[in-house]
Amino acid sequence: MMNQQNQHSEPGTAEALQKSVERPPGIVMQLDPGMKYIVRASVAGTWTLLGEITSLNVGGITKEYFVLSAALPAGATSIKISAKAATSAPASPTFQINAVQFGSAASPAASSTLFVNTTSHIGLVWGFTNSGGVWSGSATWYHGSAGFIQIPAGGVVTLNNNTADQQLTFRAIDTAP
Repeated sequence: MMNQQNQHSEPGTAEALQKSVERPPGIVMQLDPGMKYIVRASVAGTWTLLGEITSLNVGGITKEYFVLSAALPAGATSIKISAKAATSAPASPTFQINAVQFGSAASPAASSTLFVNTTSHIGLVWGFTNSGGVWSGSATWYHGSAGFIQIPAGGVVTLNNNTADQQLTFRAIDTAP
């Protein structure tokens, strides 16, 4: 927590940098900033890159940069999300958006498009498609708390298809413009 004397820190100081990464109370975005998430789907043991999402704090706003590679393949049985530290945006993102807030939601029912990790209480529906070279659709994130989805650098979380998790009571949706 910042104290009164640090409210007017000089740019570039440790205090100013700390202040810039703090978020307003009550605003909780879906992905932990300062990270790059690589999303892959498995069909019969073969992994397909779906895309990469880089989440960064830029001028006090969490921005997400999506580099989309593939729609969810038919018959996908799991999605693997790996993470590494990130300090810069990709050179050519498919699109970028301000991070979306988690909001309360009913737990999603198991379905062929829902992928869930019941230990980390993370869910994802990868709903992006490409038509004529134009990406559209969304990624719908579910979480068991209003806090960030946090996968440490070097960490991997595997989400399994057609699984239910009654603790997934928060949802955030990233939509391609």
